Order: sequence, then C-alpha cells, then structure tokens
Amino acid sequence: GDGFEAPKVWWSPAISPAGMMIYSGKLWPQWRGDLFIGGLSSRSLVRVDVNGAEATKGDQFALGTRIREPEEGPDGSIYLLTDGRRGSDGKLVKLTPRR
Repeated sequence: GDGFEAPKVWWSPAISPAGMMIYSGKLWPQWRGDLFIGGLSSRSLVRVDVNGAEATKGDQFALGTRIREPEEGPDGSIYLLTDGRRGSDGKLVKLTPRR
C-alpha cells in the first residue's frame, strides 16, 4: 500500500554490498545477465541470478578479503578490486574459468 515493491533478494546477515556489475561476457555463458556484487563484511563475490523481472540468490564465493568493485574485462573475465589488510595495499584480481 506504500507504493514500494519488496526486495527480490536480501541477505541476513548483510553482505555489505559495494560495487556491482551485470555480466555479459562469453567465458561463463550461463551467467549472462546475472549481477555480481562485491561484499565487504561477507568478504565474498556474490552472484544474483536474474531471469527477467525475477532475481534469486546465486553463488557466494568466499574470497577472504573485502571486495570493493567487480568489473568485466574485454575478454569476459571478471576483475575484482580488493581491500588490503590493515596497513597493506589492496589487489586487482583477475578471475577466469578453470580449464
């Protein structure tokens, strides 16, 4: 009655979302159109399965570090910008499928 629609997907405890991208690459064709969200407190990369107007929780890849920003590379790989641990530098990580 308030004019708002309930969220399609949520997490408890919160993942503390950071950056987000929509995947359109060729390396993981099964993930085209899905969302990838960087998780700060969850220290993970989170995939949300999008199918039209519906969205469901997909994979949550625990990486052990805070993920600031996921981006898609020109070859369809996924790049992640991570936070460093106390006093250390963050990293740029490239993800590709196992061969």
